[in-house]
Formats: sequence, C-alpha cells, structure tokens
Amino acid sequence: MILGVSVFLAGCAGRPTVDALTSSIQSSANTVEGGEITPEIARCIAEGLLATDLSDTTLDGLAEDFNNAEVLTPEIELTNELIIELRSSCATTPTQ
Repeated sequence: MILGVSVFLAGCAGRPTVDALTSSIQSSANTVEGGEITPEIARCIAEGLLATDLSDTTLDGLAEDFNNAEVLTPEIELTNELIIELRSSCATTPTQ
C-alpha cells in the first residue's frame, strides 16, 4: 500500500487543510501508472479522511507525502483501510 514509514511518537503536527491533503492525494495518484484520479475524487477522499478520528500527525504525514507518509504506527492499518474504502466510495459517488 502507500504507507511505508511510521513514527512512534506524535510530533507537533497540525491538522492539514482539505486543499493540502487533496493536492497530496492527487500528486500521489498521478505518479503511479494508471493511478490518475480526478480532483473531485481526491477532494472526496481528503474530506473523508479529515472527518475521521485519525491523529493530526497521521493526517499531516499524508498531506506532506501521500506515497511515503509518516503515519503513527497504531494507525497504519486503519489508515490503509480508510483509503481503500474512501477511494471506492468516492469513485462511485456522483459529484454535485
């Protein structure tokens, strides 16, 4: 999956903006062959992640580098599951 690095202690990370997370998601998808996603789907995923109880540290790590995010170790599995779920649901949800 996309999460390769973990951190053991929470730093001083702040919760990222939806725009920062959207940009990171889209940049990440566009670096993988066949991984391109629309800006609407990237934003939907970002909004979904920000609506969860994931820590600010994990969310900030995703916003910094979605492909190699620094994610709190206890949140790695949940983060991967959420991304898979959100990508699927956002891809099938019509944009308004």
